[in-house]
Amino acid sequence: MASGALGRAHGLDWSPATIRSELAVLERVGLVYKPHAASGRVPSAEGWRDYVRQLPRKRARPEHRRLLDVGMGTPSTDLRRGLRSTARVLSELAGCVAIGFLGAPRPGKVEALELVGLEGARVLVMLGLEDGASTVRTVDLDQSLVEGEGELGRLQGLLRELTVGRSLAQARDELRGLLASEHRRVDQCMAEALRVGTLMCVASFDPLWMQVAGHGSLVVGEQNSADAGSLAEILDLLEDYQRLAEILCQLLPASTNGDLEVSVRVDLDLELDHFGCGLGLGLGHATGLTLVGCRLGWPGADQSSSGGSPATGAVALLGSPRMDYEAVIPLVEYAARAMVARA
Repeated sequence: MASGALGRAHGLDWSPATIRSELAVLERVGLVYKPHAASGRVPSAEGWRDYVRQLPRKRARPEHRRLLDVGMGTPSTDLRRGLRSTARVLSELAGCVAIGFLGAPRPGKVEALELVGLEGARVLVMLGLEDGASTVRTVDLDQSLVEGEGELGRLQGLLRELTVGRSLAQARDELRGLLASEHRRVDQCMAEALRVGTLMCVASFDPLWMQVAGHGSLVVGEQNSADAGSLAEILDLLEDYQRLAEILCQLLPASTNGDLEVSVRVDLDLELDHFGCGLGLGLGHATGLTLVGCRLGWPGADQSSSGGSPATGAVALLGSPRMDYEAVIPLVEYAARAMVARA
């Protein structure tokens, strides 16, 4: 939009030259930028964050609260059904991807790990826990490791050494520590062991009740983006509930004083490891995404399958930085409080 048209659209009593001068100042301090030489200026990630910080705190709209209350049902309603309804209502109201989950940490230690070669460079990896639970995933390996004599057995031995006898959380922390400190020094087989081990040990929630709604809104919102690869990775992530739960728990801070607090992350840049087994998205300005979410905790929730560990979870919206923050932030906060009240 030209500076003169911008002034008329917003009723600014400024000349076009003054508007251009002010936009230039905003660009110098990093609050707006030009995607290309011939374009106008649009808010940067920092510009959106500054805008969100200055928003007045409001309550969710009454009609939105009523919809969420009806969808969630009474306190006796099965929480899984409430999660499903909540995600769908949030997605429709906000026009974003809505995510809700409840899980409890698995306390058992890894007792067994097996690799089975499949067709090509794919292998089946099974983790068995001492409490009887198991995790099975198919992963792609470097072709040389599959074809090399004894390499698959060596990889299995390394994985057992890194994981067996540890809880999933302990194994994950150990693997990430090695990834951070030794990734330049390890050989190819160790690098693959660290990558596969980190991928397997993400599955640290049991049970995991999750609902994701509104995939289509993300596709429509980003269909003109030049960064289709990043969008494909995001859509894959939304189908991988264990990894999605792990990422949400990392991005959304846990409550320290019992109060729920909505966190807003604009222009996500997720780097979970050095070998691509998590999600590495440098989204930049091409696909910019915003996460508006709230981390939940239920000290009294069902803990029978988790050895008494407190349940945790999240309510979140994932969408364009241009979402209606004034409506979305109180909406997420209300949904989070309502979920905790019904647990």
